[in-house]
Amino acid sequence: MKPFIFLLALLLTGSLSAHQSEISTTMLVEREAGSWQLYVNTSLTAFEYEVREHFGEHAFATPGEFRELVLQHLRNTISVTFNGNEPAVLAEGRVELGHETGVVFTVTDLPDDAREVRVVNTAFADIHRNKSALVILKQGSGKQQFELTADNDHTAALAFDGYRLSKVAPTEASVSPLAPLLLVLGVLAAFFWLGVKRVRPQAG
Repeated sequence: MKPFIFLLALLLTGSLSAHQSEISTTMLVEREAGSWQLYVNTSLTAFEYEVREHFGEHAFATPGEFRELVLQHLRNTISVTFNGNEPAVLAEGRVELGHETGVVFTVTDLPDDAREVRVVNTAFADIHRNKSALVILKQGSGKQQFELTADNDHTAALAFDGYRLSKVAPTEASVSPLAPLLLVLGVLAAFFWLGVKRVRPQAG
């Protein structure tokens, strides 16, 4: 199945725009029940740009050093969270270098029942007009494609709804109904304190 996944990632990246550094593919794949892998595919140029941007112009001297920096960069900039508050870990990783370079991670620390997933990928945020096609393949669900761009903070929050995935609306921070009253009381207390200070007799 692994060669098929890489081929699919290549086709998706190519279908957007072949060899353009601003285009990438992010795939989260459940290979079997509870066993997930994360695939990232884009041009070698994009990886080179980001590695130099984050680690320095002369950060690597060999392909092996470059691979290690690619893995480190992706671990620093990609997060996968299940069910709202259960972060997964990008464990063992492998980089396959080429004009189209692919990276695969084994994803660990997963919940027994994945109901929602939130994927954030800012790995290529330094590249102008970057966008990543996000594909999630879960056992028993159909393949659906989403897009990560600066417009959505390179983030997709999705719920597994039977055979389909549906977007989860972002939750806004709740404001206590007592907040306006507390603000007024605070202002009144400040004025009261200032008034008392003005009329306080001076020690003489």
